[in-house]
Amino acid sequence: MLDKFYYADVFVNGEEKTPWYVPQFMFGRSSRFSMSFPYIHYCDFRYDGIHIQSSGNQNEILFVPYSAIKWIDLFVVRRRWGTGILTMMIPWFDFDLIIHLEHDEIEIEFPAFFEFRDVIENWKENGLYVMDHLDLFKRFPDEKAFKENFSAYFEKNYHDIAQQYGLEDPRISFKKTQW
Repeated sequence: MLDKFYYADVFVNGEEKTPWYVPQFMFGRSSRFSMSFPYIHYCDFRYDGIHIQSSGNQNEILFVPYSAIKWIDLFVVRRRWGTGILTMMIPWFDFDLIIHLEHDEIEIEFPAFFEFRDVIENWKENGLYVMDHLDLFKRFPDEKAFKENFSAYFEKNYHDIAQQYGLEDPRISFKKTQW
């Protein structure tokens, strides 16, 4: 099991890109979830590294300098929030980064957004190797293609992709499970 897993609201150089919001109807009236839910983190991809901070504990801070990263794997994971029938009907696909360090791995999951391509391009230009296993930005080369086809493509193909790459189908918890 991967111990260092972070579900994140993503920022790029301090600018919020994926406002964290899970509609309350997905959890029901007795929801324990709130904006300060301890599993939600703020992840800022900055010029010097990745800054991760817990939304529930402002003292929980992790900084990963880009120089410490060996490579990054990029996947897509199907996320299921809650256990209601409505959550089964709504396709929700997130980006899933596995950051390989010298002696450790960190996993960051966050809502998929097209502009993340710019972050990856910047990393590549600065010598950081990113393995896009699913050829996401070749498959969806512009924002229009991404918005119109990303969810539909993964709704149709995710089960086979999950089997091929050993991904959770779907991911329900905030801990990575082994399949």
